[in-house]
Amino acid sequence: MAKDVKLSKTVPTGQNVNLPTGHNCEKCEKMTTERNLMVVKTLRADGSKETNYYHRDCVKY
Repeated sequence: MAKDVKLSKTVPTGQNVNLPTGHNCEKCEKMTTERNLMVVKTLRADGSKETNYYHRDCVKY
């Protein structure tokens, strides 16, 4: 499986990327860290937004 270049890049912010974000992954229910957090925003038909948090690895499959 080819690796997605955009997902594999990490932005060097100077912060500890292994700190927990306070958001649990919707798929595996485990705490996400700064490095593997992926935010998925869904716009619904009625105009409301739904925000879900995932691990990057959980979304790939």
